[in-house]
Amino acid sequence: MTRLSDREVRTERGQNIKTTTYDPETGRPISETGTIRQDFGSTPRGDNSAAIGRLGEAGDQGGHLGGHRFFGDTPDEGIAPQAGNLNMGAWRTMENEWADWTKLGYEVKYDIDVYPPGAARPDRFSSKYIVRDPKTGKVIYKNQERFRNKAGQSFQRITWREMKDGYGK
Repeated sequence: MTRLSDREVRTERGQNIKTTTYDPETGRPISETGTIRQDFGSTPRGDNSAAIGRLGEAGDQGGHLGGHRFFGDTPDEGIAPQAGNLNMGAWRTMENEWADWTKLGYEVKYDIDVYPPGAARPDRFSSKYIVRDPKTGKVIYKNQERFRNKAGQSFQRITWREMKDGYGK
């Protein structure tokens, strides 16, 4: 982790890199942008995500904007209180799709915006991402999704079979 300024922190893990912009007064995230090239799967956790989850409502979890499986332990500024059902449901489904793209040799470039920016507990999240072939630079897929920070959110992912049949190398 590298502090770039009093508003930005960069995190790298393997070939993955992200920059988180946060509100210096609240320490909470405003946005995050990153590139994912590797999935490290489930790894032990040693960051402050559980405590950050408790900043929200009952049942909230500390949700890593870019995904723990991609970046490992994350500075507090890259974690936000998320409804447990969102974090373990729609958000995880999106991360699973991103992981599958990397298994096919592609990279995922994402942008996540938090609303309201720097809030102790965000009301919503906006995620935009493109999937790119790193050898050619060609964008092969893009998507955008908005999530409310409450239970019942959904994410319609591209399945592994669709990826392999339509985009496999």
